[in-house]
Amino acid sequence: MIKKCKIMLLVSIFVLTACTNSEGKKTSDNSVTSNQQENEILSTEVEKATKAYNEFLDNKISVGKIDMNFITIPTGEPNSHYGTKYALFDSNGDEIPELHICSARYYYVLTYINEKLTIFKNLSPNPQYYALKNGAFISHLFGGGPLSDSYCYYIFDYMGNIVWTVNFSKYDKNQNGVYDKNDEYMFDGVKVSKKIWGALTEQYIYVDEDGIEQIRNEIEWTVIYEKTT
Repeated sequence: MIKKCKIMLLVSIFVLTACTNSEGKKTSDNSVTSNQQENEILSTEVEKATKAYNEFLDNKISVGKIDMNFITIPTGEPNSHYGTKYALFDSNGDEIPELHICSARYYYVLTYINEKLTIFKNLSPNPQYYALKNGAFISHLFGGGPLSDSYCYYIFDYMGNIVWTVNFSKYDKNQNGVYDKNDEYMFDGVKVSKKIWGALTEQYIYVDEDGIEQIRNEIEWTVIYEKTT
């Protein structure tokens, strides 16, 4: 009798384990299928967006009154073009790239949503904006008399609304034409020293080998027109 009970107990455990494994496998299979479907949908959306972006770049479609001629051709000069570049880069985190199109006069970021192109951000004309590889943007406003540089780092949400910003600037207070320790340096509304300002801003900007201040981690661009022709 004891032996029989042991056998029945083992059979029950085997059946329970088999059922559990079966359910676990079904859950795993369903998860894999769901991920595959999501990837297929995302891939299709990326293809649709890329097709629409190419049509915009070829001047076959527009967004309202905004088209490639508006962005690249100076008013009254139909045979000329502003220096123009473009990039496909996901700046709003939806895993579908946006079309960044920037000329010497305009900077538009277009996104593909609800089966059509729309303007994600209009960053024209001043200050000058730079898109970063982490999805953020930096604006730069340069002043020449007296010398000044003002920067603002932006993070936008999915709809293009500002989520977070930080401002930093420097001003040639003694007007000697160079930035030195006697000038004014501000970071997020707080006056700091030249040394501290450099340490706080090095994640955003750097000085190249020619001594020119550059934006760090800018996205890569493809040039359409080298310069205004």
